[in-house]
Amino acid sequence: MTVRDKDREQFKTSLDAAKAIVEDAKAEDRDLTADERDEVDGLTAKAEQAKARIEADAKDDTLALRLAALLGEDAKSDEPDDVDAKTLGEAFADSPAYKSWLASVQIDGEVPASLKNFRTPTVGVGRKFLNLAGVGSAFDSVDRRGVMVPEPWPRGMEALLALYSTGTTGSAVINYAIEDWADAADFVAEATASSGASGAKPESTVTYTPATVNVGTVAHWVAATKNALADVGQLRALIDNGLRKGLLRKVANATLNGDGAAPEWFGLNALAAITTQAYRVSPLATIKDALGTVENAGYDATAIVMNSADWAAIDEATPVVVTDPLQNRPRVIGGVQVIATPLQPAGFAMVGDFKAAFLLDREQAAITATDSHADFFIRNLVAILGEWRGAFFVPAPAAFKKADLTSA
Repeated sequence: MTVRDKDREQFKTSLDAAKAIVEDAKAEDRDLTADERDEVDGLTAKAEQAKARIEADAKDDTLALRLAALLGEDAKSDEPDDVDAKTLGEAFADSPAYKSWLASVQIDGEVPASLKNFRTPTVGVGRKFLNLAGVGSAFDSVDRRGVMVPEPWPRGMEALLALYSTGTTGSAVINYAIEDWADAADFVAEATASSGASGAKPESTVTYTPATVNVGTVAHWVAATKNALADVGQLRALIDNGLRKGLLRKVANATLNGDGAAPEWFGLNALAAITTQAYRVSPLATIKDALGTVENAGYDATAIVMNSADWAAIDEATPVVVTDPLQNRPRVIGGVQVIATPLQPAGFAMVGDFKAAFLLDREQAAITATDSHADFFIRNLVAILGEWRGAFFVPAPAAFKKADLTSA
């Protein structure tokens, strides 16, 4: 038994013994004797001392974590910590800061109903928010009590977010330049005279237009029972299946459809600098025209993003020879992958080199739980908050072309 376990046991044993003495006196409808008062006072003092030691241990762990973060070191844990293999919920539930806090408040493995006015440590869970590896493992355990139906993911959301260039920023406002090239590279003949224009090299021009984008905060919370804090399986499922998916859904939608009204950024569909390819003959022909426009501008298209219904219409209208009638057509047009998602407005496809768009982290995704919300204090409920700060911008709008899939 560890020192912490002994402290927790002493805390519970002392309180139980003191409670028993008081309840015996009440049952006999009498006051405590002088000896009983002394004994209850002594037991209460022992419980307070044990609680103080538990809280001090928790503070020590938190300080160690903060120091490790400042030094750029990994916080040490008594257990192996395979961070890359963990989901967002696992990173929070398995963090030393959360484990330490939970150990300091639990009694017999449960969070007592008497625990009030609390807030868990805010746990930064690294850059896992934009790391889509392992998201499918949120329900890989048979013990997922309290969560019965997985939160649906919009089709294509993971594939869409994986297209963008990602990184970090330390600023609340990002200054960047919108790039516009005019390429004049050509073969050059030898000069025939020491003066004049013979042998002159052609000049390419590039224009940089200054632009800024504000870092925005995306956040939401979910209500849970206090016992969910101790039920690690349920806690992980709430975070992975609800909080994280909700954040990702909003971010993915904003990269396409953000209206630029602060604090939201402009999405690809709302950028005036991204021009529209006019409809020609058919949706398929129009998309191929857009691909040609992007490639003629010097970019290599990496994806075509369209509404699921638009892809279904193209798929249905285009003959294809397959060896198996039930075989699905590969989602490819002109050798470029198609991402079908309900997040993209119907009637338009976005074609382009999606690495020319940047999705940056300002802060690590963070998870916090507290009962200090509305009447949660008296209802033994907790609010579990997830939030992320970041920005999205497109320094090379010529790398994209919107295709109008609807005939006039």
